[in-house]
Amino acid sequence: MNTQKKARSLYWDIVKGWGIIAIVLGHTGYFAGAFVYLFHLALFFFITGYFYNETKYGDTPFLYFGSRLAGAWPRYTRCFLSCFTTFL
Repeated sequence: MNTQKKARSLYWDIVKGWGIIAIVLGHTGYFAGAFVYLFHLALFFFITGYFYNETKYGDTPFLYFGSRLAGAWPRYTRCFLSCFTTFL
C-alpha cells in the first residue's frame, strides 16, 4: 500500500476559505451579497473541476458518488427526523 501523501497547497486552501467566507457574506443579506453572488458559485465549480482525480474516482464517477451518498443518506435522514420531531 502506498502511504505517501501529497502535500496540501496552502494557496488552494486559502482560495477555498475565501469562497466559504463569500458564501456566508452572500447569505447574510448585507450590501456585499449582490457582489458575492457574481462569483462564489463559479469559484467552487472551478476548484472542484481543478481537483478532480480520475484515478481516484475511476471511469464511473457517478457510481462512486452515488455509493458515498447511499452510505450517508440514512444518517442524515435519522438526524433530520430526530431534530424535526424534537422541535416540532
